[in-house]
Order: sequence, then C-alpha cells, then structure tokens
Amino acid sequence: MVSPNWVPPFRLLAVTLSSLKLGPAFPPWLRSQTSLEILQIRNASIATIPEWFWVSFSRAMFVDLMDNHLTGTLPARLEFMAADVMILSNNRLTGAVPKFPRNITYMDLSRNSFGTLPSDFRAPHLEALILYNNSISGPIPSSLCSLSQLVMLDLSGNNLTGEVPSCQEGSVNPLLHNLMVVNLNTNNLSGEFPRVLQNCHYLALVDLSYNRFSGDIPAWIGVKLPNLALLRLRYNMFSGQIPIEIGKIQELQFLDLAHNKFSGSIPDSLVHLSAMARTSGYSYVLNSVIRAGRGPHLYNSIYVVGFFIEKESFLTKGQQLEFSEQIPYMVVLDMSCNNLTGAIPQDIGALIGLRSLNFSWNNLRGAIPEKIGGLQQLESLDLSNNELSGQIPSSMTGLTSLSHMNLSYNNLSGKIPTNNQFQTFDASDYIGNIGLCGYPLTNNCTGNSSSGPTNADHGDGSDDISLYLGLAVGYILGLWVVFCVLLFKKRWSTAYFVFVEGLQDKIYVAMVLRWANLKRKVGET
Repeated sequence: MVSPNWVPPFRLLAVTLSSLKLGPAFPPWLRSQTSLEILQIRNASIATIPEWFWVSFSRAMFVDLMDNHLTGTLPARLEFMAADVMILSNNRLTGAVPKFPRNITYMDLSRNSFGTLPSDFRAPHLEALILYNNSISGPIPSSLCSLSQLVMLDLSGNNLTGEVPSCQEGSVNPLLHNLMVVNLNTNNLSGEFPRVLQNCHYLALVDLSYNRFSGDIPAWIGVKLPNLALLRLRYNMFSGQIPIEIGKIQELQFLDLAHNKFSGSIPDSLVHLSAMARTSGYSYVLNSVIRAGRGPHLYNSIYVVGFFIEKESFLTKGQQLEFSEQIPYMVVLDMSCNNLTGAIPQDIGALIGLRSLNFSWNNLRGAIPEKIGGLQQLESLDLSNNELSGQIPSSMTGLTSLSHMNLSYNNLSGKIPTNNQFQTFDASDYIGNIGLCGYPLTNNCTGNSSSGPTNADHGDGSDDISLYLGLAVGYILGLWVVFCVLLFKKRWSTAYFVFVEGLQDKIYVAMVLRWANLKRKVGET
C-alpha cells in the first residue's frame, strides 16, 4: 500500500499500470512525475481525474485512461496539452467536447456521454477522430473540413442532425482526400449522399446506415471511390435506381442497401464486382483497415498509432456478426426491403465469393437463375416476399454451405429438392408458395405434372411410366393365356363352366335362405 503522502525520489518517462485496482482515487504519488511522456492506466477502477492532472501531465505525449469509471467534464485547458495520442474511451465523462490539443493525431473519446462538439476542432494534425456511442447532438461543424490529415472519422451512435458538410468552395481544405474510414451510422443525419466523399479516393469503408439520408446514389461513386470495399446504407430513405456504375468498384465486397426506397431493376453490372468473385472471399483492403484499427499500442515505451474500428453488429445468416476482424471475410450483397422490380441477374452465380445474398421484400419476378448454384460459398440466401415463379433450380442442391434459406411467399411451383442441405430446412422456408409440394410441406406431389427435377427422382418420371406399362402388358397377356387354354382344351373348358354353374347355384341358395331368415326376424319384432 503506497502512502498518499509518498513522493518518489525518481523521475519517470513512462508509466503503465493497466488492469490494477488503483481506484477510485487517482494515484497521488504520480503528481510529482511532471516529466512523463507516456501514461497508460487502463481498467484501474479510477473514478475521478484531479485538477492537478492536466498541469502535471501537460507535456505527456501519450495519455490512455480508457476502461475506467471517470466522471465529470474535460477542462478547457485540454487544448494546451502536448499530447498527440489521447484515449479516454469507455468512461462516464459528460459535457461538451473541448477543443483538442494542437498536436493531437489520435483522439478517442468513444463510449462516454459527451453532448456537443467544439465549433472549431483546431487540430491540423489529427488523423483519427473517434467519438462513437456518446450523446452528441446538433450538426457536424464545418470545421471538420479543416482536418486535412484525417484518415478515420467515427461519429456513429450519437444524435447528430443536419447534413454532412460538403467541404467545397471556401473551406480550408475542400478535399479531405486522406479519409479511409467514414462511420456515421445511427444518427439523425439527413440530406443527400455526402458530396465530400467524392474527393476521398482512398475510402475503404463507408457506413451511413440508420439515418435519414435521401436522394440517389450518385453515379460518380463508381469512378471516384475505386478502393471502396464496404458500403452500408441500410435504413435510410435513398431512392431512385441503383446506378450501374456501382459495378465498377472492383474492391467492393460488402454492399448493403437494405430498407430504403430504391426502384427499378437490379443492375446486371453487379455480376462484375470482382471482389465478390474471389475464390478466397478475402479483402486485403478491409484487412489493412482492421489491422490498423486495433488502436495505439505500446512496445517498450514506444507507441505505434493505429485506428480503432467500432465493433458493430451486422445481420446475416439470421444471426448477428460483429463488425470487427471478421470484416475481411464478409462477402455480402443485401438489397432487401426496397421497391426493386425485374428479374434476378442471370449471371449472379459469377459472384462465387458471396457468403450472404438477400433480395427479400421486393417485387422481383421471373425464375430463380439456374446459375445460382455456382455460389458454392453461400451460407445465407433470402429471396422471400417477391413474385418469383418457376421451379427451385436443381443446381441449388449443390450449395452445401447453405445454412439459412428463405424462399417463402413467392409463386414457386414444383417439387422441393430433397438433397444435401435441403433436408435441413423446414416448412416455414417455403410457406406462401401454393405450387410447391413435397417434404417438408404437407401437400404431396401427385403424378409427374408438378414434380420438379431432382437427383433423387431422376426428374423425368421414367420409373412410374415403366411400372404402368408393365402392369398393362401383364394384364393383356394373362387374358390371352386364359382364353387360349379354354379354347383349345375342351375338357378344361367343360370343367370350368361346370364349376361356375355350381358356384352360382350355391350363391343363389345361400341368398334365399338369408332373405327368409331376415323376414322371419322382422315379423317377430
């Protein structure tokens, strides 16, 4: 136990005291360590930051107090600190976000309860701004455009309103051309697709989901964002047709446009998304973002700066997956809950890296493409609530990785395949298709008029035809044998007719006696 009055006889340059129960008070002996350059006290149950902290450690370059129980507000003097890395995430800090230190490059204030942003960031060297899961309201300040070195921007999980600054004429830096990650999901932002993004040629991840954005997806997205690997726009009010130019983004392997108001047909150009056609299904672009996204680390008192990526949940395969190190392996195409019409692209099977395909809740017509059987890595398929017709393609029996499938509420007909993965699906996956028959539905297939081809049935009804033909031939041959025997064997024919006459007499006598007995019983009653 260190005495609160103890003054160390030494001067430290680095202190790392993570995962120790030091709190709730901040260790007072550190007050004398004014020469500290690195201070890391994570998960130490500290509840308060003393006033002297901001003076004693004003020259510290690396300050990390994440995963504590810190309360209160941050002081205005924060901007005069020398820190270039500051991590105060997962605490209970409130109030306004103050102006940042002038030399800051990495600022993580996520998972607190901050309420407002500064009108002027004044951080020309800032590369990562991480403020997700707070209570920040109001618009995004236009001073965001002055952050010329910004690589990662994460303002998700707040109450932000208004439009994203366009950063065009009159801005200090109209380009923000270094941005690689933009995460604005779960706010109340509105307006059109942010125009500032057309200047961000290095963008790898854009998440605008769960907002109120509207208008079209601009055609320039296919030219201006060649490195885009993940585009997530679900739960907005985007409308119009999906631009064919989106098929030019060769690195795009996660496309989520669900729950919007898109209309028109699914562009055939999507089958040219080469990142979805990789046999490995692995994105080196997303992997580089995630590897850099593990945050700053300390190695022998030397810190290396990376960029943290929020652990966000994605719905796929009927389950939630974390938006984390799994991202490079997630190959997803989701256009569910829109107003799309037309047919599913015939060459959809070219996207052999797809893990999840969801076109449900649209107005799609036509047959399920036979080439869909080429999606050998597909784990989740949802085509429910459309107007698809025809039979379930026999090629789908080859989708051996399929663990979740929903074809309900369409106009499909014919016999349900029973091979491989199809044995694991239940009736709810086919409900609402009155023309379907066979297991696991209760209506059995009769004859061969409605039976779809499967490997188990041979698909052409040849066994049934052979059976009926054999019975007919056997019946005819049997009659001819009996006729010939009775015609050419006089003794046998005489005996046959005598037997038949005797049998008729016996039947007649038995019926007369039974009738007389029945009348007697009726008379007695």
